[in-house]
Amino acid sequence: MPTDTDSRSYLWQRSGRLGVKNVEQRSDEEPLVRAARIIESIVEAREIISPFSRKVEKGWENASDGKIDAAVRERKLPLHEQVQLLFLHSQRLALDAAERYDPSLLRESLVRLVRAGVYMARERRQLTPGLRKAALSFAAICADGVRVPRGLREEVKREAERIDDLPDWAALFGNGWDKQALSERLKEVRKAAIEKNPVLLPKGELPESDETAADLLAVAAGRQEREAVEVGGDIDYDRSDAEVRLRSVELSALRGAPGRLKLTFGKKSSPSSALIFGENGTGKSTIVDAIEFALQGRIGRSAHYDSPLAPSLRSFSATGESVARVDLTDGSSVERKAVIDSQKRVAAEPRGVRPGFRLAPITIKRADLSNFLDTEALSRGTVLLDYFPADSDSLAVRPSEKARLLQIEVTELRIKRTAYSGRLAELIGVDPVDLANSSGFNKAIREKIYKGKSAATFSEGGGWEHVDIELRQLVQQLGSVFGQLGKAKQFIENSDNSLNPVLHRKQTLLLKSALQDVGGEVTSAFRRICHEHPVERIDIVLGESGPLSLDLVVKLDGGRNCFPQQLFSEAYRDLLALLFFVAVARRSAERGQAKVLILDDVLQSVDSTVRQAFVEHLLEELSEWQLIFTVHDRFWLERLRSLFNSAQHIFVEHQIRRWHPVTGPELQLPGVDALTKDLKLLLEHGEPDSIAGKAGPLLEYVCRELCARLRLPIPYNRERVFTLHDLWGSVFGSLSSTPLAATLRKIDSVRGMRNPVAHGDPRSLELTSVEACSFGNAVLELYEAVRCSSCKRWANEGKHCSDSPCVVDIQLARK
Repeated sequence: MPTDTDSRSYLWQRSGRLGVKNVEQRSDEEPLVRAARIIESIVEAREIISPFSRKVEKGWENASDGKIDAAVRERKLPLHEQVQLLFLHSQRLALDAAERYDPSLLRESLVRLVRAGVYMARERRQLTPGLRKAALSFAAICADGVRVPRGLREEVKREAERIDDLPDWAALFGNGWDKQALSERLKEVRKAAIEKNPVLLPKGELPESDETAADLLAVAAGRQEREAVEVGGDIDYDRSDAEVRLRSVELSALRGAPGRLKLTFGKKSSPSSALIFGENGTGKSTIVDAIEFALQGRIGRSAHYDSPLAPSLRSFSATGESVARVDLTDGSSVERKAVIDSQKRVAAEPRGVRPGFRLAPITIKRADLSNFLDTEALSRGTVLLDYFPADSDSLAVRPSEKARLLQIEVTELRIKRTAYSGRLAELIGVDPVDLANSSGFNKAIREKIYKGKSAATFSEGGGWEHVDIELRQLVQQLGSVFGQLGKAKQFIENSDNSLNPVLHRKQTLLLKSALQDVGGEVTSAFRRICHEHPVERIDIVLGESGPLSLDLVVKLDGGRNCFPQQLFSEAYRDLLALLFFVAVARRSAERGQAKVLILDDVLQSVDSTVRQAFVEHLLEELSEWQLIFTVHDRFWLERLRSLFNSAQHIFVEHQIRRWHPVTGPELQLPGVDALTKDLKLLLEHGEPDSIAGKAGPLLEYVCRELCARLRLPIPYNRERVFTLHDLWGSVFGSLSSTPLAATLRKIDSVRGMRNPVAHGDPRSLELTSVEACSFGNAVLELYEAVRCSSCKRWANEGKHCSDSPCVVDIQLARK
């Protein structure tokens, strides 16, 4: 029998062919190393007798364990190639077990040898009875003491009993191999495979340590920073779209827009940022989704469009083609449609993505923030696989997306299974519970439809032709559902293999290069926005707690390290996530991504002062970017206008008046001021109490803005809650010597009528149209005197628009 201790075998020298590192030979070999050499000698012996094909050897060289198992399980290969692959996979697992000191991998190696023997015995035409008997005996020896599927054990026993010939061991492994030799060798392998502690730890009390997980990650962050190496130069991303911006978006029959809707982003020659306002449920996110769908072929970072658990891509209220089109500043357009693919699923057509939109997602949604720090590090790290694709010609997509899509598909299939099994149970007279799984379904079909006949006899005899069409269709539907469920569940079980770091090594290196010192950038922004927090540094650590993990560690001024979840409220966690996503977006722009970023109503959970500081930071750091904000709060819209104007960042504004089930979002007409449009309409056709009811809140809003912008003195209030009486007194007293004096006196003379209307006083019914219109017109006059109707800037902001009558030229000289 060949030995395996004198020198490295031929196969050992080639063991790297499936991605396995060599295990160095030592005089004092560990049991796992010894076991690996035994497995290797068995595989070598089989290859000498029956050489493995180069197709199998090279074609599966870098395949993951999950992919190999799936190929064998789904019988995608000829039987003899499955056998060869099982032998090679067994060898790789054994070598991994020795390298990693992991006995469980050695047990998996033995299971692959069991399958190799069983599958070999299935080749009845190519193998002699003696060789088949030897293969089955080999499988039985390998299965001794190892957990293998019951079906395999039963097949080994059943098939071996049918063969009268003696095992031909020479035909299986060559001269010198027999049952006794194999049993002795594999006994050593089994002993190593069941060893619980391959490494003996020192005896004595466990030493105490004050180091926390956060401390260790902080050390790792420092090490990663010192060891940082530029590794991103091997991919030269296409930069041809780096300067393009959006000119317009047009959508039809998409999401919540049954009709046609078009929004423009400034003039053709000078595209601008945009503020899109609409109350909840009016279709803001539909517009954002249309842009993402057109440019990146996905929505919310997902390409699954027809899930029952998510909004439908195609509008239920429209019968036309679902399409989104974006016109770009280089004169080109990108158009994408929703089509039905060959599997009857909604898909995007075309599938290609422009170079400027491949490197990173262009949208940040509320769900992205909430999922970022509220998930464990490995799941958080997979989000980064949406960035910096290893293939420069395609969009980056994280592997967990497919598993997530299958989870959704499983939910749909379960609904169908319950419905179909209930209908079928009623037709064939069984309990629906009996049809809850595939085995129960198969049993019911054999008993109730085949009625004692075999499946082949029933089908070949035309049995299905005599079955009621409704029953036949239900059987087909339910059988198909069980088949799809089985495949989906199997993929989900093996989904961890999709996160194999070997498969994503190139992209991981790109990420590490792109994210070098991103923690410093996030720290600087956070300290600037939240200067009251005692934060010294925020570290971003990639690949430390797992191969694709992403950890964040906060170092406090006192030197203590902690995780953000231990320290920050939801608002500050959201801010931290925002700063991270913005920092990564900037890194993508440095490599060719178009400078377009959409923030879809993401700031509502953040405190007003913090979100204002964040936007100021964003407008300063991304001054050359096209930024698109969607908001549902009118006061926040006003603040955004002021912030954009103060930063001299050009923007357009779109307001959605309402959503209609037939037409979808209805945009406010251009040039209409949402704060004054209702009051102007009421001044023409409204009742006196309605006019006063609209003029009062507008007056209070103007007073608040003037007091804040001009720093007018307001009487001290312990609760800091100021009424219109407080605000008006300050405005009137401070500005009565300015050009606004006449307007202020008009308002002051009729201001008293506001209170009866606001508090439902019966005296409001005595209000005349003349009095109400006088009050309303005076308030409008004040509003238009202190705010430009074109640029929406307020008086004394110190900026100018292109219109000559802009109110910024009015200097309010206070007393």
